[in-house]
Amino acid sequence: MTGVRARLLSTLAGQLGNPHGVLGKGVAFILNRGNRRAIAGAIDTAAITPGSTIADIGFGGGAGLSLLLERVGAMGTVHGIEISDDMLTRPLRTTSCPTRRSHTPFWSATST
Repeated sequence: MTGVRARLLSTLAGQLGNPHGVLGKGVAFILNRGNRRAIAGAIDTAAITPGSTIADIGFGGGAGLSLLLERVGAMGTVHGIEISDDMLTRPLRTTSCPTRRSHTPFWSATST
């Protein structure tokens, strides 16, 4: 493997494990687009009911957060747990409704 290829793959692996910076935003966008259908299927399978309290662990770009918020409704809570500080701030910028923010606490975590 060439040095350039190894560095590129190492950078990509690092971004997938802990998205950050401008490249992390691009990774989040791509993962959201590519995984939206799988996330929706997982949420359907979980049979989440209104009023539930659930956790989205490693929410990344947040594709599942909006789907989960729709499922739990106004009386439910979605806990967002994420390792990446950049991804942790993303839903705070995109969740404009203060009421929904109060039902969606976000937590920083590590993988250890």
